[in-house]
Amino acid sequence: MEPNFLDIFKVDSFQFPYDYLFPEQAEDELILYATREHKIYLYLRLLFLLLVSTIIVVISFSFSNLFSSSTNGANSFITGISALFLFLGYWLIKLSWQKKILLITNKRVIKFSSLNPITKNLSCLELGDIKDSSSISKGYVHSFLKLANLNINSSDDNIVFKNILLTLQTEKYLAKVIDIYKHDKDLLLSFKPFTENLDVYEIDKINKQYPGYWN
Repeated sequence: MEPNFLDIFKVDSFQFPYDYLFPEQAEDELILYATREHKIYLYLRLLFLLLVSTIIVVISFSFSNLFSSSTNGANSFITGISALFLFLGYWLIKLSWQKKILLITNKRVIKFSSLNPITKNLSCLELGDIKDSSSISKGYVHSFLKLANLNINSSDDNIVFKNILLTLQTEKYLAKVIDIYKHDKDLLLSFKPFTENLDVYEIDKINKQYPGYWN
């Protein structure tokens, strides 16, 4: 049975197997790991949006009551504008977060990012060019949620992906993928993708369901 491939930017959470499509994907390119910035940062941005909207509404209502003779009409206008601001802000923030993706494939490491809902920025490093990687934790949110920024370096370029889980495990997996790539890259076509936060029962279930993978 052929897998049903999904647009990777329309998926909120990634699950094994990673049957997703992404821009500039080679015909024989398979996703071995996919992750995003931790969802707490999406929620924090949305909370900030709500806070700003509330402050604007309160200030606008105050000025309207002071200087306008027709407060009902003014207040309705302010409410409508605020609702539109919230809707557009939510849409922009959510789309921007969805486009921040880190991929490890059987050919390269890819970082997608975007500051607007229209464009997608892609940067990548070929597996054979990667020299080393490191993870850095910064601040209270990182410490509390065990997050870090992942740095992947080649001799000419680097990729920095911020605010993700399991950076140490990701580094170890990436090192294994690079080692296989250097010895026999065709073996990566059946190499087991990296799976997050699975217990022994779930891992055993995946191994039985997908016996063609090795690790």
